[in-house]
Amino acid sequence: MAGYRKKNADGPNSEDKALDLFAEMMIEKIEGIQKDWKKPWFTEGTLQWPRNLHGREYNGMNAFMLLLHCEKEGYKIPRFCTFDCVQKLNKPGKDGEELPRVSVLRGEKSFPVMLTTFTCIHKETKEKIKYDDYKKLSDDEKEQYNVYPKMQVFRVFNVAQTNLQEARPELWQKLERENSRPAIEEGEHFSFAPVDTMIRDNLWICPITPKYQNDAYYSITKNEIIVPEKEQFKSGESFYGTLFHEMTHSTGAENVLDRFKPTTFGSPA
Repeated sequence: MAGYRKKNADGPNSEDKALDLFAEMMIEKIEGIQKDWKKPWFTEGTLQWPRNLHGREYNGMNAFMLLLHCEKEGYKIPRFCTFDCVQKLNKPGKDGEELPRVSVLRGEKSFPVMLTTFTCIHKETKEKIKYDDYKKLSDDEKEQYNVYPKMQVFRVFNVAQTNLQEARPELWQKLERENSRPAIEEGEHFSFAPVDTMIRDNLWICPITPKYQNDAYYSITKNEIIVPEKEQFKSGESFYGTLFHEMTHSTGAENVLDRFKPTTFGSPA
């Protein structure tokens, strides 16, 4: 999502529609917390990081939007699957046993996630190689390839939008256990490991820098989020709520959702 957004002259494509939806959800969330921006951002049941049915974590903007989606729809288990993934659950068991059929519930609507894929083509031989293989090349070897990014939109369903609980009760119970909120000892700060990792490894759309000071803000000119250190907050929830508040501002940058242009702090934008 770091690339510059260009509108399709022939009308909105799937990428445009997904970005417009993301922008609408962000605006709705920001408007909803104007009166009390310190209140918890996400309901207790959705604090686990969104993952697909096989356990792979979503990252960056996808993860953040799926968390908002879970909160809005009241989903308690932030696990998602494509229609094809649902169909694969209907393969016969190891002993050939026919299990109850898993399906998406009638009338349920999917949610978009965005994935950037890369095509790597040798400049002279025109040979294609996988992006994972390209990343292993030396800098000199990489110079011999052209790399073409392509944004793809996939549609996913939350597990609550399927009959998984009835058709695969053991799997459902496993997902409930994996996505329960960890117990917090008295006096300890709640820690949200996926977000901590995102900060440490610079996986958000802009750098997030915790500093020992009293201000929390998103700098448009520097494209950077500055927040006080977690220990300065009365609770972990307060820290993450403040951080998520600034993360929404960062999505308005010109090269992301393009909601505002560089300006001075305190302006209407």
